[in-house]
Amino acid sequence: MNSGNRARSTLKVAGGLAGALALGVFLGVVAVDAGAVADLEAQVSTSKGDLQRQEEASKSERQRHETAIAVAEGATADAQGIATAAEDSLATAQAGLARRAAALDKRTTAVAGAERAVLKREKAVSVTEDEIDASMIEPGTYLVPSEVEAGRYRTVDDISDCYMSQDKGSNIVNNLAEEAGRPVFTVTSAPGTTFTIQPECGAVQKID
Repeated sequence: MNSGNRARSTLKVAGGLAGALALGVFLGVVAVDAGAVADLEAQVSTSKGDLQRQEEASKSERQRHETAIAVAEGATADAQGIATAAEDSLATAQAGLARRAAALDKRTTAVAGAERAVLKREKAVSVTEDEIDASMIEPGTYLVPSEVEAGRYRTVDDISDCYMSQDKGSNIVNNLAEEAGRPVFTVTSAPGTTFTIQPECGAVQKID
């Protein structure tokens, strides 16, 4: 073999070796890349799982918060309803108290008016009683007209026996003898005479 052929053979071998080397390098790089991709995919899968779990936990927490808010809102609504009912009851009670107070004031005014009327009647009765007392004459003998005015006199009580007379000295001007009832005796306007009421007659009262 000449030198030219040997050189060409050497080049072929070198070229083959270089190609093999390049292929090996490529395959190694590809293998390395495939492993890295697998690792990345595993990390991504793990991250996705973590993210999903976090989302589920967040959703569960949000649901708990929403439930708590709903319960709180329900309790607030119940409390507001109770407060409204209490306010209504209070308003009703206050209105009732106002009506009772008005009725009490009215009754108080009526009682005060009745008391004034009673006092007025008592005063009138007292005046009448005083007038009656002033017009009543107890049994005895009285001068006409200085002690007893002329007029008609009637016994205050029913009697079973009564004698009254108007006398001038020993002369009887007028007399009355009754056995029952409330007799009326007339005293005439006769100066110097006396009007005598016997004890059995009791008190007499001037009626006109």
